[in-house]
Amino acid sequence: MEESEIPALDDFNIEVAWELGVIAHDLAAARGYPIVIDIRQEQKSLFTVRLPGATEVNLDWARRKRNLTLLTKVASWEHDKARKAGHDILVERNLDPKDFASHGGCVPIMVNGEFVGTFAISGLPSKEDHEFAIECLNLLNAQ
Repeated sequence: MEESEIPALDDFNIEVAWELGVIAHDLAAARGYPIVIDIRQEQKSLFTVRLPGATEVNLDWARRKRNLTLLTKVASWEHDKARKAGHDILVERNLDPKDFASHGGCVPIMVNGEFVGTFAISGLPSKEDHEFAIECLNLLNAQ
């Protein structure tokens, strides 16, 4: 999935974050996904939940993927694909894997071409985390 395919939002604030979080929570719960959902403006938590089966490890993966998206303003899935193709941003920029992860699941939240936050999913395989985040953004925009 190309970076340009990440749906932009018309606005982003605590209410929008809550709506997105509820969409993600309800869909994940219905599917039995054991995931963490984390929505932030920079480092300010707007919505964070750990569904049944998700662990503290998933929270840490969400944090590490979020850190990479905050640094680069690019979905962590793009870095995952690049890493698998031989271009590991963690190695290239000397980033500590304790604080950064190039695995799918964190997408930038964009409004009018401006980076305003992050939406992280952790608990499914890398590509599925990413695809679930995109699905939830599309559902939010369809409301």
